[in-house]
Amino acid sequence: GRGEDVGKLIHRLLRERLIVLTGPSAAGKTSLLRAGVVPGLRDLRSEDLASGKQSIVGATLLLRDWVVGGRSIDEIVSAAFVSAVRQLKETDPVSFGCLAAAIAGESTPFFERVRSAEAEGLNLILVFDQLEEILRLGKGQERERNVGEVADLIGSLFQKHPKHRLLLS
Repeated sequence: GRGEDVGKLIHRLLRERLIVLTGPSAAGKTSLLRAGVVPGLRDLRSEDLASGKQSIVGATLLLRDWVVGGRSIDEIVSAAFVSAVRQLKETDPVSFGCLAAAIAGESTPFFERVRSAEAEGLNLILVFDQLEEILRLGKGQERERNVGEVADLIGSLFQKHPKHRLLLS
């Protein structure tokens, strides 16, 4: 069932740095992430920190609710990052405190926010939910450029920031 799928996905994400979750529309990918995987990862981190262990589970950020409105890809992802960090205030206050500097400044580029987290010694698990919403932006050459920018952003995260894990859906 769903619990088994959640456990497998969490286990796999702790072994591998990049996971791409695909499936047909309305198959339950978002529910799996929001109701199972993300809370499960946060619970594992909380248990480790409560027992005084250095957690191998990074601060889990659920990037979603892509606010577009004529913004660049970097601005869209940066805004989702800020929103995700703010959600940690209730679920992972330790990580929220470490990431407070990362969400300062409305126009701060996404990778500066990531570097700020790294400066705090924080590993991140970045869960990009409903990424296809960004990939569908624009038409023709604009869409191709946007897809290229998203691919470059994901590639840079993977290559230049090896402590972080990515789950794309």
